[in-house]
Amino acid sequence: MRNNEEFLHIIGERIRILRRKKGMNQFELSFDAKINTSYLSDIERGAVNPSISVLYSIAKALDVKLSEIFCDIPEESKQDWQIEGEIFEFFAEYRKLSTPKRKIVFCTLKGLFTGLSEVSIG
Repeated sequence: MRNNEEFLHIIGERIRILRRKKGMNQFELSFDAKINTSYLSDIERGAVNPSISVLYSIAKALDVKLSEIFCDIPEESKQDWQIEGEIFEFFAEYRKLSTPKRKIVFCTLKGLFTGLSEVSIG
C-alpha cells in the first residue's frame, strides 16, 4: 500500500507528463485551469493535496478525462515516473534538432534498443 506522500508525488508527476505531452508550460496550464502557477508547481512536486475539483479543472485544461490523471499509476517506484518525465524532456530537445541530427539520434537509439533486446537482465 502506498503512503499518501508517494501517491501525491505520482499524481503530480502524471500531471507534469500530461502537460509536457501537450506542449504546455506551467503558466499556460495554470491559466487554463484557473489556478495559481505556484499552486500548480506544488501539485506537480507532490507538495500539496489538491481537491477533486482542482484536478478536474486541470484535466479539463489538458483536454483529458479526469481518470487519465489517475490511470496507469504504476506499481513500480516513483523513480520510474521521474525517468519517464526525463524521457519527455529529451523528446522536447529532439524536436529542436535539425533533420540530420534527428537521424543520428534515431539510429543511435535504434541500435541501443536492438542491443538491449539481446541482453538478459535478472
